[in-house]
Amino acid sequence: MTITGIYTLKDESKAVYKEKNSEFIAYTFPVVNIEEFNQKLAGLKKEFYDARHHCYALKLKNGTFKYSDDGEPNGTAGIRIYNAIEHFKLTDAAVIVIRYFGGVKLGVGPLGKAYYTAAESAINSAVIIEKNPYYKLYIQTDINMISPVFNLLARFNAHILEQDYIEGIGITLHLPYEKLDEFKKEIITLTRDKYKLTLDEEIIYL
Repeated sequence: MTITGIYTLKDESKAVYKEKNSEFIAYTFPVVNIEEFNQKLAGLKKEFYDARHHCYALKLKNGTFKYSDDGEPNGTAGIRIYNAIEHFKLTDAAVIVIRYFGGVKLGVGPLGKAYYTAAESAINSAVIIEKNPYYKLYIQTDINMISPVFNLLARFNAHILEQDYIEGIGITLHLPYEKLDEFKKEIITLTRDKYKLTLDEEIIYL
């Protein structure tokens, strides 16, 4: 299985869209799990307690996605917000659109367009970043290998997190996902197989 980078949001963004006296307040933000999203949704419901609808959509890198019309006609809000997330190819991202009803019914088509436009506007005003997959490793080898090992890590664009000198030299690092097999071959040759490697199999995105 090939694992590639993802596009997500750097931080929170907001946009306001108005259509026939109805006001649509859209918030978009990065999110890594459902619990984090639920906390954000609860906070916005509390802040905008007098709004009639709190519609949303989210998509996570593990394949989870979710959306809600929150009382709006079926298919006019949640899926339209989700379509905006998909349009920007975002992952680990959520959009919540709060609607204040303006007294004029918009109709199914214009209502769906309004939710999409509000979500799209919020995403457009956000900073979109790319994150790439990494493994977390711990390597332990002889102290006299410290310089060659650090040169190897630099060549593989590893991110060094911490070091210890309990038994020789120990290094905790993040290594690009696609370079793991090649790195293992080179560390074996470099240390003449005198090393220990502990791999956290959970893939993280940086």
